[in-house]
Amino acid sequence: KKNCMSFYEGSKETYGISETVVKLREYDEDDANATLYLRDCPNAKESIDRLLASNEFPWDTVNAVQLELSKVCDDDTVSNVVKRCGKTCKRVNLNAAGSGDIGAVRQFGNLGLMSVAEYLENRLECLELFWNTKITSKGLLSVCRFCNENLKVLNLSGCVQLDDDGVRDISKCLKLRYLDLTRVPKMTNVSLASIVTFCRELEFLSLYANSQLTDKAFERIDGLKNLKVFDACGFNKLTDTTLLKLPNTLRYLNLSWCGSIRDEGVCYVAENCRFLELLSVHGNRNVTEKLITSLKIGQKESKSLRILDIKGCLNVKTNTLEALREFFPNLQSIKFHT
Repeated sequence: KKNCMSFYEGSKETYGISETVVKLREYDEDDANATLYLRDCPNAKESIDRLLASNEFPWDTVNAVQLELSKVCDDDTVSNVVKRCGKTCKRVNLNAAGSGDIGAVRQFGNLGLMSVAEYLENRLECLELFWNTKITSKGLLSVCRFCNENLKVLNLSGCVQLDDDGVRDISKCLKLRYLDLTRVPKMTNVSLASIVTFCRELEFLSLYANSQLTDKAFERIDGLKNLKVFDACGFNKLTDTTLLKLPNTLRYLNLSWCGSIRDEGVCYVAENCRFLELLSVHGNRNVTEKLITSLKIGQKESKSLRILDIKGCLNVKTNTLEALREFFPNLQSIKFHT
């Protein structure tokens, strides 16, 4: 089995994410009866047309489509696939599929995405669309309309054309556990606040590189009682107000380049999130040695901390791996953000 592109790519660490989510994001290259596996295929359109013409491929048993990093993947290609396996398919990975247009074949956009929504409907549990710069809110609205009942994994990282009209409707997906909205610059506090309010089963929330967001987006984040991973890298407007509301279930917290955060907030997290495995406050000049004191309290029993990035935190004096390991024996690295 192979994991798709993820925040823990190349690592076996899942940071407490449920087995359900982990398995939804895995694709078995060797299970031809259940998976259409064309990851990194140099010409997806040609390969799929050939399979459709042969009448030998077991389309009626396919429950997963893996086209991550495939080339030559346009609207017709996506539509033809989901139309053929629409009665059984539950998972579709189109991460970076068709990126880098070749000749007259253009990367799939809203038409392909709308086909996924309309053919798979509420059978769909996992949809990954990393780095598709053509999809707009029109396509996402279709997904949220037809597939909201069982969707658990949604990866929209790098879908830069999305705006509040589409992002707001993600809040209809009440069973959502994994949401990646990395680099969605047109999204605002309004749409994200709706997601945080209604998607109460979230375990993973990545908002990396969305510096437009503020505390207003997270006023109800204390209601995410299953949240294990929260990535807010680059949120220079985020303050302790949000940190003081973070649930104690967190195991992964990326606050790199969050320059407005101070001791009160980060020390609260350090003491109350007692199973933290990764914490980054990279580049923060407000945080002091109090963070280390609070981590000692929080880690007293679990000793779960493996990665602590305090590079650039000039007021944290205990800052070498050797010194930190005296207090956190399972610490593996003090470098996370590069």
